[in-house]
Amino acid sequence: MKFPNDENGDVLRRMQESGFDFSKEYVFDYYHIFDSESTAQQFATMLQKHRIHAEVQPNKDSKWDVVVKIMHLPTHNEITEWEIDLEAGAKKFGGLKDGWGVMQE
Repeated sequence: MKFPNDENGDVLRRMQESGFDFSKEYVFDYYHIFDSESTAQQFATMLQKHRIHAEVQPNKDSKWDVVVKIMHLPTHNEITEWEIDLEAGAKKFGGLKDGWGVMQE
């Protein structure tokens, strides 16, 4: 499998090298950082209204994380599209994207 030469492509190449199974769907965690609990909660509530699972958690830097959990295939396009859409939503509440992660079962 070939991936674009960008940050997501680099991560996907490392996953491929480690034997990751790209043929099935996984729950991906998309991370966003907010300065206050209230803005983090507003973002999470907006997502929940669209039936997207989002959890608000304090982080070690006295800020707030929103972890968005979405099940999909591990493709570069899918990951990048979710990142772009979620980042746009987070920015409306002063949030910043902070990467993504996935666990192979």
